[in-house]
Amino acid sequence: HKSLLEEFKSALVWGASAKSSPMVAGLKHVLADEDVIQIQKLTAAERHRKTQGKKTGTTLAGTNTVDAAASKRTEKKAPLKT
Repeated sequence: HKSLLEEFKSALVWGASAKSSPMVAGLKHVLADEDVIQIQKLTAAERHRKTQGKKTGTTLAGTNTVDAAASKRTEKKAPLKT
């Protein structure tokens, strides 16, 4: 269970400390006596995203080929003439 803290996503809580049943809680939630919890871990994709950061979406899936439509959206346009 050494990696549980790194892989922790959230927990479902049932019991006296939950405002609704079940309640999604984080690490800082204080449990009451006889509360029941279900720990949800990060998936492999979520773990990768957490370590690598947010994707830009300019490459086609599974390749290093730049998507022409995505790169055109990022080009600056000339200001409108009034």
